[in-house]
Amino acid sequence: MKDFFFGNINKERIKNIYSIELHQLTDVAEKVDADYFTKQLNRLLTSVDGNLIVDHGSSMPSLYKLLNKTHSSEIGMVEIGARTDINDSVKATLECSLYLENGILNLRPHWCAYKDIRADEIISTLLVPLHENSLISKTFTIWSEGEAERFPEDVESQVSCLFSLSGYPYYSTSDDEKRMDRYKQEINSIMNK
Repeated sequence: MKDFFFGNINKERIKNIYSIELHQLTDVAEKVDADYFTKQLNRLLTSVDGNLIVDHGSSMPSLYKLLNKTHSSEIGMVEIGARTDINDSVKATLECSLYLENGILNLRPHWCAYKDIRADEIISTLLVPLHENSLISKTFTIWSEGEAERFPEDVESQVSCLFSLSGYPYYSTSDDEKRMDRYKQEINSIMNK
């Protein structure tokens, strides 16, 4: 399917699932203001039956670019869940679903916490953008049983929650404590702006 604004939208024939690459969204987002971009996202969601998968082939998606051009007030809810079908080499990868007026954007990058550098990317490219855009209070964690749980309020619990969800829980070793201090400083600096 070809969209006049976003370009090619992929459609899987058997399951009637629509998908787009994240860079297609962020490339056009940088050209327009947030009002127009948010309206176009909602229009697109209507044309794809309210559900759009947003693919990204790395563990460093530019979620902040997407969120910076989508009005936070138009995002009713955020869900963070784990998937086991994205990368067989890790226990799980995280996904982030944004609920807008006309449907759900389901972002599926390769967020995983199997080593420190990948865990750091979850914080810098998922948790930080959620904080920057005041979406933490709208965020829920989806556990394997499908149960939705409100995302924790304090930063340390948020980090632990994300790492547990990814299958690589946070452990309190001296190195991990230094990393946790760094995460808290990064997020607190955003909250104190």
